[in-house]
Amino acid sequence: TRCRRPARIHSLRADHGSCPWRCVQAREARDSRAIEALFTADADQYTTGGDWRRGRRQLIDGMAASSKQNPGQRGITVAAVRFITPEVAIADGAYDIAGSSARRWTTIVLARGSDGWRIAAIRNMTPSTPLR
Repeated sequence: TRCRRPARIHSLRADHGSCPWRCVQAREARDSRAIEALFTADADQYTTGGDWRRGRRQLIDGMAASSKQNPGQRGITVAAVRFITPEVAIADGAYDIAGSSARRWTTIVLARGSDGWRIAAIRNMTPSTPLR
């Protein structure tokens, strides 16, 4: 699993132990317990296929099915992180699957609770114009 992390997100990484990147690793390992630990209970994901997964169970099941249907090593190249508050951050970046020529983009919302950072939402999309 490859994940490139620019220096400007170092503080987020230090606090949450690379939550988005651990998600990619857990998904590749098909480790449902590890995936579950990375998300808030009410997390959701909107996929490039138009599926809206709501709650951890749907996320886990949907990720497993998607990885089986679309095999290949996944990677996120984070382009920007913005802290909305000290407890909420948004990470944006290119999302790719080895062997696929499709261009994808992901936006990940992270929330910090008493037990650290967790993913609260993921929005995946296929840009209709070149990324700038």
